[in-house]
Amino acid sequence: MAWENRTEIKFDFQVIKAQFRRFRAVCGLGVVFSTLFMSEPVRGEVPNGRWAAVAAFGGAGVRFTPTPRVSLESRVLYGDGVGVSVRGGMQWDKEGWKIRPLAGLEASVLAPFHGKGERGESLVLYMGGEIRLARPLTFQMDIGPALLRLHDENSKKEEWEYQNVLNVSLNYYFGKRVR
Repeated sequence: MAWENRTEIKFDFQVIKAQFRRFRAVCGLGVVFSTLFMSEPVRGEVPNGRWAAVAAFGGAGVRFTPTPRVSLESRVLYGDGVGVSVRGGMQWDKEGWKIRPLAGLEASVLAPFHGKGERGESLVLYMGGEIRLARPLTFQMDIGPALLRLHDENSKKEEWEYQNVLNVSLNYYFGKRVR
């Protein structure tokens, strides 16, 4: 008799997977923010070396800081193709600050591997910050809107796109201090 009143429960695994992905993304953002703003590694000001080696998500590069306010950076990007990026930015650096705010402009040229596929250019206006992890090592994150122009030389097709871009990198500073 107890079995007759039983209700059947159906699971929609696609919905469960989507909810788990959202939960995982929120947890990941929580870990990043708690690491940046409440953790022990934030002890001391951001380093001011003239040069920095940059290990970015999807690429690597070099940063040159000619003055305390201006930085210039060149990156090589990898993905479906290869890209070269040049970034110029302003940084606001005060003695004793634990986070260095920054903003700037990035221009990129994108090319496919083996010469097949779409080529393109992009222009990004970004803003973000940099935080010290160890004496010469910093974590940088910036975000901004990007305007992309993609074109295929074979079909003469051109396309314009808007995207939001998130850059994440580790920077290792070396060389003479800028002050």
